[in-house]
Amino acid sequence: MFVGIHKDTFISFHLSQRVWIVNGDFNEITFPFETSNPTCHRSTRGMQDFRDCLAVSELFDLPFQGPRFTWSNHRTEDPIAKKLDRCLINGAWLHRYPASHCFFESPEFSDHCPCLIRLSSPSPSFGSHPFRFLNLMTKHPWFLETVHHFWNEAGNLALNLRDFSFKLKQSKRPLKSLFQENYSDIERRVSEASSVLSSLQLISLNDPSEANLLLESVAKLAYG
Repeated sequence: MFVGIHKDTFISFHLSQRVWIVNGDFNEITFPFETSNPTCHRSTRGMQDFRDCLAVSELFDLPFQGPRFTWSNHRTEDPIAKKLDRCLINGAWLHRYPASHCFFESPEFSDHCPCLIRLSSPSPSFGSHPFRFLNLMTKHPWFLETVHHFWNEAGNLALNLRDFSFKLKQSKRPLKSLFQENYSDIERRVSEASSVLSSLQLISLNDPSEANLLLESVAKLAYG
């Protein structure tokens, strides 16, 4: 219902043709990885409605730097943090201010991070290394949904290399967050698991007892 009303308003005011920026606390996240709550594994109706609203409005995140989350309940017991604050723009804004970007700064005494928007200063460096991820990440249940959402969120069809590059950049940050949350430091962990398995296999070959073979079996499962 909300999306339908919002779509009618969007069309009637020709908002897609106007330079548009929306900044503030939206009191909702787009995907479960935008909260530290360990019990949040699936998208809720609220998340879906928010994503639909952004899609209908053709709004997407202005390139930004800052902490992963922008709000915290500041509780020492059961602490929860979320990305509730966003700076959203449309294609007309990006065309008018192609170098614009924003920073989410420390909240100090607030529950929310303040957002500083820059229009024409040089964009900050987001790293010189190309973004890569392991093939196993494509098997994550949120991978395709994340790519699909942020790719479509970045505007209409990419008709040139500039638009295509922007879509890639918009998809890069959420994928990095998804990778860090689920596969952080995986090369070190794989190396350690391989080393443990190798040691236990040598022990089993020298002393093939039930206990040693059981340990080897467990190590294989951990490595595999």
